[in-house]
Amino acid sequence: MSKFEENKKFLKRYKPYLRQLRRLEDRLYQLDDRIESTHSARITGMPGGGIPRGLNDELGQREELEQRINNLLMESRPIKHEILSTLDHLDNPNQANVLELFFINDMDLYMISENLDYSFRQANRLYKEGIMNVIPMS
Repeated sequence: MSKFEENKKFLKRYKPYLRQLRRLEDRLYQLDDRIESTHSARITGMPGGGIPRGLNDELGQREELEQRINNLLMESRPIKHEILSTLDHLDNPNQANVLELFFINDMDLYMISENLDYSFRQANRLYKEGIMNVIPMS
């Protein structure tokens, strides 16, 4: 495997976590909408405090989703920190900026070039040079 591919593999380790976190946060947002739209609880005199069964299920799902999100955050935090620390040691801050946006913020090179006011070619060049200049900590 070439140095470029090894460095790229090192930098890509955080992206799956970020995508999973976004997916779970989207589900949590949708679940919160459903919970919020549920009509207020009516006191029925039955066990369960008058809270409809569906709401209990949704609150349980919400708690489970929050736990999954917290677990992923705890797992991904050291990886993210290691990548950011590596990028902070690059000599060229423009390369570090492009790589951080690409590998940590999950932006594509077109979005990065627009965001940083670079041409696509310049963003692509900084991306490739940055990957070559990365010295993985591990």
